[in-house]
Amino acid sequence: MINNDRCLAISFTGSIQAIVYPSIISAPEKPTKAFTGHTVSLKWHYNSGDLKNDLFEVVFGIWKSPGFLKTKLIAVNSTGFASTRSSYKSSVGWAGNLTSSVAVFELYNVKLKDSKKYGIVVEYGLQHTPLTDTVQLQVGK
Repeated sequence: MINNDRCLAISFTGSIQAIVYPSIISAPEKPTKAFTGHTVSLKWHYNSGDLKNDLFEVVFGIWKSPGFLKTKLIAVNSTGFASTRSSYKSSVGWAGNLTSSVAVFELYNVKLKDSKKYGIVVEYGLQHTPLTDTVQLQVGK
């Protein structure tokens, strides 16, 4: 009888590191409900994972299906500078902290017509898929 058992030995030095992809940790209540005249804070907490140093901008706006921002309301660049669409300066603001990976957008003095789907896009440059999330705002009397 012939024994063809073979032994394979692999030697490896170093460490194995898993890639940590960006993810949304927490998001506003869905749907988010508000009364006319109130200020609504929409807060997202995200984890940039291994792309933390590649953050390009965080954008908030009115969402359109199947999946993009129809109207950008605020863009916050990687240094924390917020640029607000001129026609919305009195109705929307930035209250987040990029260092803590927290995006907070405020809608001031909401009206019935503000009942829309809003979205966030966390962009890490063209070579990476952005993080996205949406929330439906329901404004009532």
